Amino acid sequence: MKRKLLNLGIICCILVGCNDTQNKTNQQIVEKSEITSSETTETTTEKKPEYKTLNIGDTIKTENKEITVNSVELVKEVLPPKRDGYYNYYEADEGKIYIHISTSVKNLEKQAIYCDEALDITADYNEGYTYYGFSTVEDKSSGFTYSNITLIDPLSTQNIHYIIDCPEEVKNNKEAPLFLIFNIENEEYKLTIR
Repeated sequence: MKRKLLNLGIICCILVGCNDTQNKTNQQIVEKSEITSSETTETTTEKKPEYKTLNIGDTIKTENKEITVNSVELVKEVLPPKRDGYYNYYEADEGKIYIHISTSVKNLEKQAIYCDEALDITADYNEGYTYYGFSTVEDKSSGFTYSNITLIDPLSTQNIHYIIDCPEEVKNNKEAPLFLIFNIENEEYKLTIR
């Protein structure tokens, strides 16, 4: 009987000791977790992207392209430079306007590239309203043609127009900031309109 009580006593001491060690281990894990989460919070603060500055008339030269920003305007219609006879043009829907960006792109590669692969442009209005557009290419016979079927031959230049569809508020609210982001070969450039 004494032997059973002694064994029972030993088992109780072992369980209490193990439980105490387990509590200390759990406490250390919780403390370590709190430290890690506070470090994570500090490192995940949102950083604003850094852009290279771009102005109308500037030329960006990369290894593969040379891109000049000719003009930027907010308009109801995008018309081709030459309007003799029949021509294509773009007219914004009711309550909308276009941000029209005219560029010249020179292909410095040794093979032809498609015009729609030259660069991407997005508009940011009032710090967070983002608008995307499409590109079109000047064409001598019809005014504009599709950029996804038009090539720029090596060492040749093509005039490419980017058209971004936006609500009229973007043009009318002169107090709100408006800028364009040009993405060219994984580099981003910012052109401030206002």
